[in-house]
Amino acid sequence: MPSPLRFRSPHRREKDAPVIPRTPKSPRGEYTGEPVPEEGSTAKRHRLKTVFSVLLLAAALSWALFSYRQKLLPAFPSPDWKTTSTGRVNNFKPKTFAPPFGEAPSVFTDQYEFQLQGARGDRAWLRMFPKGDGRISVRYPRKYGLPSSAAAVDGDGHSISDTEIYDVAIVRQLECLAFIRQILIDYDHEQHPHVHERAQVFHCLDHVRQALLCAADTTPEPTRDGGVVSSPNSPHHYVGHQKTVGNRSGESQSALHSCKNWTAVRTWIEENRVAGVE
Repeated sequence: MPSPLRFRSPHRREKDAPVIPRTPKSPRGEYTGEPVPEEGSTAKRHRLKTVFSVLLLAAALSWALFSYRQKLLPAFPSPDWKTTSTGRVNNFKPKTFAPPFGEAPSVFTDQYEFQLQGARGDRAWLRMFPKGDGRISVRYPRKYGLPSSAAAVDGDGHSISDTEIYDVAIVRQLECLAFIRQILIDYDHEQHPHVHERAQVFHCLDHVRQALLCAADTTPEPTRDGGVVSSPNSPHHYVGHQKTVGNRSGESQSALHSCKNWTAVRTWIEENRVAGVE
């Protein structure tokens, strides 16, 4: 005969009495109506709650670390990246450390003190360089897409966190020109450079060449050649820059170049120079 517990509540209970759920059949094939122990299910729920809490905490920590990393590194892909149809990445323009300096229209003229040998010429070249040897400290350099460089240190010789030292390119290029000038002066005094100095000269020539191509000043300049072009095989084909051109009335005419404001650039270099370097 089927047990009546199959179709109704096991028994009537008082208001605060524990619920007696239906239980599996007893070995005799009948429902016993005995209460199911709740300790096992409670422990299981507690374990699930603990696991869920741990997973939630791990997710929160992961998101916090990811957000912090994004503040230090530029996002990828960045809106500054432009991809070609083949998927290649080019024309990357990361956020730069240097601010915009504005333009300063300039006319190139012969400044003879820079063409002199001796103490006067030396002083002119030395005055041109900014304080700090052209080295600056950059905090969080990866944020600006900069490669790894020497670590900055404090007065006690300890590394400064997330700060590295960089050379400003324009200062290195000027140093190359100053070095080439010194070699020319040495030659003029019959003092020939050492082997490593000769190698350094050609390195500097190539470095300045690349810097000029990078700047690529396209200002049209007046000329006296009148359209006459020398043969590329001529030993005097590469005549270099001509002196200031004069017109028929004797007045000098020079092209107006659009240049960066060197005074602003120099001030910025000095303000960001490595601490303790003059």
